[in-house]
Amino acid sequence: MYLWNIRSLVEDLKRGPLPELEQLKYFLFSSALAAMSAAMPSDATQPTFLPAWAAVVTEVSFVMLGIIWCFRSNAAGDNRDFVARFLALHVPIGLRFFALIFVVGVPLVAIVGSTFLLDLNEKAGAVGVVATGALFSFIFYWRVNVRIREISHVG
Repeated sequence: MYLWNIRSLVEDLKRGPLPELEQLKYFLFSSALAAMSAAMPSDATQPTFLPAWAAVVTEVSFVMLGIIWCFRSNAAGDNRDFVARFLALHVPIGLRFFALIFVVGVPLVAIVGSTFLLDLNEKAGAVGVVATGALFSFIFYWRVNVRIREISHVG
């Protein structure tokens, strides 16, 4: 895996596609960077800075573990096209997941009120945020894993 030497990477890619394991390394690295930037605390001066970093570390861990789980399922099957399969499945599964959260979240806010949910979030604190993120990550990667197995274990 080349982290800085773009010229060598370009030369390798000219010769053909990277092996599945090399593609996984690049995919994991780019996904970890994306998860870190998405979950990064916005203000390091806040008193919640340390719990926010715990949430970042947890989220990045779940992203990497989820991808590795799906990669292993694909490898146990035909061991082909993992990154392409994962990225393609990521879109509709992610959209359905967010639609479900919206369909459940809007009525929940209407029923119990936003003040109640904000108060609940404050009481749950960092542990609640991390647990909720872990649950959402598990459900998402579980759904992707089911479909990866379905595709790679044909025949």
